[in-house]
Amino acid sequence: MAAGETVLGRYVIEDLLGQGGMGRVYRAKHASLGLPVAVKVMQRQEREDLVERFEREAQLMSRVQHPNVVRVYDYGLLDDGAPCLVMEILEGESLEARLVRRVTLPWREALGLQRGMLEGLGAIHAAGVVHRDLKPSNVFLAKSEQGVEVPKLIDFGIARPMDDAPKLTRAGQILGTPEYMAPEQLLGSPADFRSDIYTSALLLYEMLTGQLPFVSGDLSDLLMRVGNPAPPVVVPSRMPRPPREVIEVLMEALSLDTKQRPVTAGDFSSQLDAAVDAASMGAVHELSDRPPSALTPTEGFVTPEARELPTRYLFAARLPPSRLAKPEERRFLTTLTQGSARGYTMGAQFWFALKTAPAASDEVLEAAEALSRALTERYGSTVRSAYRMVDPGFALTAAALSGAVPLPDTLRALLDDLTHDR
Repeated sequence: MAAGETVLGRYVIEDLLGQGGMGRVYRAKHASLGLPVAVKVMQRQEREDLVERFEREAQLMSRVQHPNVVRVYDYGLLDDGAPCLVMEILEGESLEARLVRRVTLPWREALGLQRGMLEGLGAIHAAGVVHRDLKPSNVFLAKSEQGVEVPKLIDFGIARPMDDAPKLTRAGQILGTPEYMAPEQLLGSPADFRSDIYTSALLLYEMLTGQLPFVSGDLSDLLMRVGNPAPPVVVPSRMPRPPREVIEVLMEALSLDTKQRPVTAGDFSSQLDAAVDAASMGAVHELSDRPPSALTPTEGFVTPEARELPTRYLFAARLPPSRLAKPEERRFLTTLTQGSARGYTMGAQFWFALKTAPAASDEVLEAAEALSRALTERYGSTVRSAYRMVDPGFALTAAALSGAVPLPDTLRALLDDLTHDR
């Protein structure tokens, strides 16, 4: 198709934007309005199912009007019978291109892109459509006129309505990219909204780690791999580690059991936001009577005067998820910090007690073991605990626990002990 050629009687071709095995995409303008558009032209096909699928894509995309979904303006057939789809033109790069260039993304950037994708996915689902082919090449990171980056979902080539029984698929053919498919899709079960949620979680996993949880060049081997839980999220050492709460939400969205995944894209997004909040200032609570405002700027540092104070130790425990959100559990933990001690929580699972230690080291061990036993009796064998001696003037501040300032080295080491198997 040459520059200056008019298609569908009103769109003037300017130049070629890209091409693939199924067709080409051109930059064009509306002849009368001057509106810049992208014209996607499918190669002339003898296979009726592919032509029907292209038309289905146009119909489904036209249902959705949302900032995070590419907009469709028009559809028709060229003079030679080739299908033609007219869409908004996007400036920017695909998520695939960004990951090829950068491999991994900082977790806050990844979550920002994930929120946009989930907004678009929610709009698609609200229109009754299952995308079924979410992957980095089908997410475009468009630049708005104001310079803001907006993730947009594109390419509805194998999407279908939830209530659509017939499938435009040849017998034995898998539609989609196997590595980016939910386990139920790979096993031949119908995809639904939660299948898309699983695939969106795959994208977040890849943005954080630079790889997919399951990869294999052999389909039968891939089928065996996806029957296992996803491997732990491990980010490169040069990248900031995502909060544990965020990882927990991500892994839940990657559950093999669809009932364990978030129900909607909006739920997934809300859970990620809540996880970030839980890891920041909103989740930091002191269990003592002393309000956070009473903390002084020097707390957490050792002053000469403080070195004359009795020895102290920091006890830390990782509790079963969600326990710290219950008032009765917080009251129980408060009873463990009576006397010369203070208690703190961070996120949804971590609890700390800063206690004055006896002079003898064996008495410190005995006191720490007593705390550990009390927690085990309350929460079972899943609780993990550890303790370390600290300087006399050591204190935990709300700023440190909220992430506003770096955690003290002692606390960071304890968190590593409780989070990673040694």
